[in-house]
Amino acid sequence: MYSIILLPYLLFIAVSCSPHLKQMTEKPEECYRLQKTSYRIVNDSAVVQVAFTENVWYQDSIGITQLSAIRSIQYGSRDTIFPITVGYRFVDMRKKWAYEFRSLSDTAEIVQKWNKVDSITLTGGWNFFRKAFIQLDNLQTIGDTSINGIKFLRCRYVQSIDTRKVPGEALFRCDKKGTIFLLDVGVSNKVGCPLVKGTSFTPDGKMPTQSVEIQFLSNQFPDSVRRVFTAWKRNEMQHPVE
Repeated sequence: MYSIILLPYLLFIAVSCSPHLKQMTEKPEECYRLQKTSYRIVNDSAVVQVAFTENVWYQDSIGITQLSAIRSIQYGSRDTIFPITVGYRFVDMRKKWAYEFRSLSDTAEIVQKWNKVDSITLTGGWNFFRKAFIQLDNLQTIGDTSINGIKFLRCRYVQSIDTRKVPGEALFRCDKKGTIFLLDVGVSNKVGCPLVKGTSFTPDGKMPTQSVEIQFLSNQFPDSVRRVFTAWKRNEMQHPVE
């Protein structure tokens, strides 16, 4: 017995976005990865329960986002959960159109298409029109930290979820000011740098329960992704959203 569950955006395989690339193009290219992790507490330790990534490719107001889901298979009383890729979404931010495909291929056929995607909620993947605001209380700067040679501003916070107060930690990447790839507009504007990672902890603040992170991968696409962009732009011209 199995089921497929689409995770909420902030709750929470990957297609390669290689930095070993060819020629520069006229318009800047950006490849990001959304890393989502959920933990469970076992013997006073945080153990990864499920972790997966969703890749995003963006160029000149056109974005392609990977759509992932969680599959749960039950063996007797034991559940095994793992991520799967269920499709890809092409989004034209200027026209506010979206198209969904089963695979990241220049020959993939359109499965669904939508109009006015700035005003509707689409399940899964990166939401290019995201306007939601996270309520974080007691946001306190605790200094800088360096990860893989990149400096991040580090803050602690308390998030109000229903009647609970959940402690957490946030990382802000100040060298990426102006990017649309951030976890929350309001918090980023308040701090002055894009929020790129949030981690929720147990009530005592000692162990993580879940995290979501935006990772910048490359400023160029592999040729395979360029071919997809070209083909899907052509599909958009030939099959406009009614």
